[in-house]
Amino acid sequence: MVGDKVKDYIKTAMDSKYRQVAIKAMRSLEKDDVKEKLSDVVMWLKSRKGVPNKEEEKYRRDIIGLIGKFGDDSVIDEF
Repeated sequence: MVGDKVKDYIKTAMDSKYRQVAIKAMRSLEKDDVKEKLSDVVMWLKSRKGVPNKEEEKYRRDIIGLIGKFGDDSVIDEF
């Protein structure tokens, strides 16, 4: 995947105040690096209610894709 120095830099982006930045950063890392942040991602998805517009739908798809890539039974149980 990525080198250790780059990996450490990308990990800092997971704590971004912008959720899209955090999602993109997580996609570039491995499951072990992302595992503890996945519960936050599930909460982001659950916090959005109502009928999504086009941008909101893309955001939801990004989160679902991330959960599908790295998730396990513990993440699914949170739903």
